[in-house]
Amino acid sequence: MKTTATILLAVFVLALTAPAWAAKIECEPEFPIRGQEVFVTLSDVEDPTAWSFVVTYRPNSATAQINQLGPPAADGRLRWLPTASGLVEIKAQGPTKDAKVTTNIAVRFPSPPISGIIILLVAGTILFGGAGYSLSKAIRN
Repeated sequence: MKTTATILLAVFVLALTAPAWAAKIECEPEFPIRGQEVFVTLSDVEDPTAWSFVVTYRPNSATAQINQLGPPAADGRLRWLPTASGLVEIKAQGPTKDAKVTTNIAVRFPSPPISGIIILLVAGTILFGGAGYSLSKAIRN
């Protein structure tokens, strides 16, 4: 009797801790670049064409910009061209109210921003220039 109860308890615990079946959104490439085409794939759903995609851009984590992408093809793939760099939330809304899948990705800049490089150089010059000045003054005394 104890063996049966132990087995039932183990099956119950495994059933509770097993991952739930759910739809997934995958992005290819994983970290897209602004201006380059990306494939977004909706998997583990019966009819992907019944779902629709919404993309929310948050460039520099500022004001959000929302774009409707529409439904994917029958294979669950959708072509998308990121228009802004920064954090992007991709949301797929299913045919029912409770059917939602969300993922967040980072869209990279196509090249390093020039203003960032200039700020880095100015800050480095001030930091190391001040340190060099202080060190030369300390050595003279």
